Formats: sequence, C-alpha cells, structure tokens
Amino acid sequence: MRHRKSCLQYINVYELLHCKERQHNDRFKALLDTQMLDWRSRRDLLNRMPLG
Repeated sequence: MRHRKSCLQYINVYELLHCKERQHNDRFKALLDTQMLDWRSRRDLLNRMPLG
C-alpha cells in the first residue's frame, strides 16, 4: 500500500507539472527535481509494478 501511495503522488506531480511544461525535456525534469527529489526512484518503482 505504501508503494501505491508513493506512485500516485508521483503521477499527480508529474501530470500537474505538464501544465507548466508540455514536453519531457530538461526543463520538465528540473521542475520534477524541485517538487519531488526522489521522482526517479518513484518512476522506477511504478515501471516495475505489474499492470492490472
């Protein structure tokens, strides 16, 4: 359950930041860094989770 919450927080921040930057460029990654220091590990965790 803890992992699920962590992933949902990452998804929310990720999607909200697309309001500021539409592309997945260096600016977008820098914005992620300012809002969530561990976003890379959360992204990796989300990508390892099974679908469904």
